[in-house]
Amino acid sequence: MNEGFVFSYDISNNGIGPARIKSFVFFRDGKPFPKPTDGFTNYTDAMIRSLLGNKFKFHINSTYSFGNDISLKAGDSRRIAEVLFPEIRAGEEEKVLNEIKGTKLVINYESFYGKEFVFDSDK
Repeated sequence: MNEGFVFSYDISNNGIGPARIKSFVFFRDGKPFPKPTDGFTNYTDAMIRSLLGNKFKFHINSTYSFGNDISLKAGDSRRIAEVLFPEIRAGEEEKVLNEIKGTKLVINYESFYGKEFVFDSDK
């Protein structure tokens, strides 16, 4: 029995030391997606809901948003999002993937020694 399409996005620190997150920003068509200001809404969750709207039936299984000055130790991974699309069947995944085209994640981070780096999901 096919239970739909699950989209997930993970990031990993493949370096030899911790990565101190300085900023975590989603972009849509080159413009930064605004962060919620209510203090309760998860940034990743808000971006997904805004991006998908009512185009598909979906359920957000999990989301994660880095705050500023959070560290990801060497070898660690974080699942940024996992979304279930129960009505998308095998071979129909492109419908969802086409909707999220033009979206990227940019993370500015620094090493333990203060050297700055940028993760850009488009590169």
